[in-house]
Formats: sequence, structure tokens, C-alpha cells
Amino acid sequence: MVYIVGFWHMIGYTKAIQNYKNIITYRLTWVILATFVFVSGYFIGKNSIELHKQTLISFYLKKVMRIYPLYFLSILVFTYFGLSDFKTSIKAFFLVSMFVKPSPPTLWFITMIMFFYVISPFLIFVCKNIKKIKIIVIYLIVSLLLMLYYYFTKLLDLRFIVYLPAFIFGIFVAVNDEQSISTKLVILASVVGALISFFLNTPHKQLNMLFSTLLVTSASFFLFNVFRKMSFKNTKIMASIILLSYSSYCMYLFHRPIYIILKKLYFPNSLFLQLLYLIVIGLPCIFILSLYLQKFYDKSNRMLTNHYNLDAPKIARR
Repeated sequence: MVYIVGFWHMIGYTKAIQNYKNIITYRLTWVILATFVFVSGYFIGKNSIELHKQTLISFYLKKVMRIYPLYFLSILVFTYFGLSDFKTSIKAFFLVSMFVKPSPPTLWFITMIMFFYVISPFLIFVCKNIKKIKIIVIYLIVSLLLMLYYYFTKLLDLRFIVYLPAFIFGIFVAVNDEQSISTKLVILASVVGALISFFLNTPHKQLNMLFSTLLVTSASFFLFNVFRKMSFKNTKIMASIILLSYSSYCMYLFHRPIYIILKKLYFPNSLFLQLLYLIVIGLPCIFILSLYLQKFYDKSNRMLTNHYNLDAPKIARR
């Protein structure tokens, strides 16, 4: 989130750095987003989610309460600031933007990940009970059907196809023996994926993303393995990482409107000072506002949960 908020999107609000979106940074961004998707799949896969009505209701309710209200608020804010038109916002509200594009900028990722959460209990079942080769065959069939849908309608957001395997792979790693997955094979897949992605580079961004699917899927697993083995003995560094992680969802949802507000309040003429202003003033503002918004929401959510006893089993409530 620091990369997305503090570089990839932030630089777009000034002309201080030219050509920062290029053949390398595009792919780096896709890999970073895919790593987040992989981690999401991994931690969901660590949960015991059975295909039973009560279990599914509990799982979906927790996900909705954790994600959707703040997402809905961000849709309203995006619409107010002209970042999304009314029609696009309505589609985002109903979480259909991935299949009836366009999506609002930035918020497309939340629409996609929430759909991944919807299908995750079924993906867990598949990864637990079906052999690897059959999982690959099922994935290829689904991808083919999605590509046919895109070909005939042009409504599918192709990013859905690009990031889906990273989510599935994350779940698969979580529910299976991780030692059975060859690190050397993953590294080889990353290298081959990188070669395919760079050598098949075209003027069309979405086509380039499709060619990068192998790269982002394998590289996300590689990065996940590298970073989870790191330990931070310095408690202040660890505390900072935890605090950033806690604030990151709101940072992602609201950084664009905050940048717009800051630019309207004041923006230097010098390109260097613009960049400095966005880094020194913009990023801390985004972090602080996001931190307190998340705290306020979590406190309100806990009060609501305790008031209605939403976490209690149905029989206990009776």
C-alpha cells in the first residue's frame, strides 16, 4: 500500500517525474498487487470454512462488515469528487464492475477481491479435495469461459483473469503441504514468466497484463516466502509495520480524494516543491486520517456487534 499510495498513484498528481510508468514499473506494480492477492488467499485458506449454511453466513457477514461499509463510503466520496460517474459507481456498489466494466479507478481492486472472497469457500473445498492436475484443468476451463465472455461482450475487466490464479494459488498453498511446492520450480516459473512478459510487450496494457499472468502468480509466491522468513527484532520497526498495515485499507480507499483536497488547498509552482509537498504533507495526512478513520469504524463495528450479539451462535441467541 505504501508503494501504491506513495509512488504509483502519488506521482500522477505532479509532473515532477516523467515516464515513471514504464515497462518495468508496470510489471512491478502488477507483482505487488498480486502478492497482496496471494496473501489474502493464503490467510483465507488457513480458515476452516465448511460448505454449510451457518458457516458460510458467518464468514460472509464478517467479510462484509470488515470491508463493505468503508468501501461504500469511498464510492460516495469518489462520486462526489468526480473520480467516478454515477453509472460506474452504481455498478461498483453492486460489485459487478469486474463483469460489466468500467470500474472506478483504484476501487476496482476492492470489487475484485470481494468477489474472490465470495467464491473462496468453494475454492478451499476444491483445493482440499481435488488433485492438482484437475484443479489446473478446471482453472483453464474457467479462464477460457471468461475469455469467451470478454471476446463476445468486451465487458469483462481482464484484471480479474490476471489476478485470479494468484488468489487460487494462495489458497492452495494454505490448505496443502507447503513443502511439496518446489521453490526452484517457482523461481523457474518466475523467470519464464518475466521473459514472456517482457518479450511479448505490446502497446496494449491489458494484453500485456495477460502475458504477465505467469509472472505475477509465481513471483507473488516467491516474495511471500522471502518476506515471511524475515524477522524484525527492532520493536519500533515492527510496531510501525503493524500500524501501517492496520491503516492500509483506508489509505487505499481514500488517498486519491485526500490528494485532490490537498492540491486544492495549496500546491507549489515548483515541480520539486510539488513532489516534496506530496511526500512531506500528503503522505502523513493520508496515514493519520486513515488510521483514525479505521479506529473509528472498528469501534463502531464492535459496538454494533456487541449490541446485536452478531458473533454468538444462532442456538445460543435463542
